[in-house]
Amino acid sequence: PTLLAMLLANGGVLLGQALTLTGGNVPAAFASSVLGSLVSSGSFGAYWLMRVITLSLLLALALYQVLLKAPSRRLATLLSWTQLLLGLTLFIAMTMSSHAAAAGPSSRVYAVVGDWLHLVAAALWVGGMFSIATTYIPVLRRLSVAARAHALVTMLPYYSPWAVLGVLL
Repeated sequence: PTLLAMLLANGGVLLGQALTLTGGNVPAAFASSVLGSLVSSGSFGAYWLMRVITLSLLLALALYQVLLKAPSRRLATLLSWTQLLLGLTLFIAMTMSSHAAAAGPSSRVYAVVGDWLHLVAAALWVGGMFSIATTYIPVLRRLSVAARAHALVTMLPYYSPWAVLGVLL
């Protein structure tokens, strides 16, 4: 659901750019010529397409994993690494079309790298908490209170270094 929401939001970004380009004229913003010129020209269009393609690939992989009942360990590992690389690619596309890419020529590289590291850090910290809250804790509801406490105390040391790294970044 998150990937689908991001894909839809990316469409909203395109429409927002079209509205800015047309001075807020809604019918003109939906014109195929305006949208086509935004997508096909300049760095905004290239990085917008990169986000769409990356999100579409991530969504396809996520759906494949849901449909695949019992993947082999090797396939599961390959899918995980592929998703990680696509996620990092998505962060590059987001960074290259953000305010950091608009920095002056002398500081653009530092701004883009800093922005990309910021996204990676947020993914480590907030993404880890989100994953724990949406997948791990609901599974624990079936256990007794003592077993839940033991499971959390056992798991949190594995998450903590990633959260600390995210905060430090």
